[in-house]
Amino acid sequence: MTKRNFCRLKFLLSVLLLISFGACDNSVDPVDKDLGIFSIYGAIDIDAQVNYIRVRDLNAPFTLEATEELDAEVVLENINSGFSETLTSIRKEADGVYVHNFEVTQSIVPDNDYRIYVTRSDGRQVVLDMTSPNKAVFEVTPEVNSCFTPVTITLSNVQTGTVTVSIGVPFRGRYWMEPDVFRVTNEGANNEYEITYNPGGLLGGIPANFEDEVTCEDINGEEYLVSISHYGPGFYEKLFVESFDILETSKRFGSYYQDTLATKLSFPE
Repeated sequence: MTKRNFCRLKFLLSVLLLISFGACDNSVDPVDKDLGIFSIYGAIDIDAQVNYIRVRDLNAPFTLEATEELDAEVVLENINSGFSETLTSIRKEADGVYVHNFEVTQSIVPDNDYRIYVTRSDGRQVVLDMTSPNKAVFEVTPEVNSCFTPVTITLSNVQTGTVTVSIGVPFRGRYWMEPDVFRVTNEGANNEYEITYNPGGLLGGIPANFEDEVTCEDINGEEYLVSISHYGPGFYEKLFVESFDILETSKRFGSYYQDTLATKLSFPE
């Protein structure tokens, strides 16, 4: 995930926390008695051994006492295999309220359909679906190059979702360029995308307001990093594109995975 998108993701998380966990007056009325039951946030990393889905009762006041218990059973189902898992809640206190994170221990299979059921004891229920991204193939060539030798990033077997690619220049630790975004329109096909960049040319993309000037000689022997994030269908848009809506923003459920490739600069001084 790029630095900019990571910052935006942090902002969205903070917005969700404000909605769900009480950056408001503790005396406020329930958020929505007619349409809202639960807020759900689950960004599932398909490469992680354990994931967490956060659930909150939208009608509970923002107090420690009111959030101590959560009247909800949370079940995650793999629709393709039929396997379902009742998730265990891990409760933590944060900012004067209790937060309920439900632990996902099952392996998330690439390119599978999943459904989450959050059910209250009176039978009222929120159901959300998501499809995990398929495992694509990422390659960067050459792995060692000179400052002005073109580098090619190849994304192949991209069948679903959205892929973002950002290049990290070895400047002040790491300066991340604006990401390229590839949205799959031909679902299920072996889509392939290519990006070609010139390491030395990217130095010109660093904003002029930085006092330091960097040249190819300054970064000889350093690595350019390529950060790739692959999101399941519609999940990138929910996180970074769609306009804010208090009810829909409280329903963020999807999956992704990330990879980092590198190319090293090496040339005669």
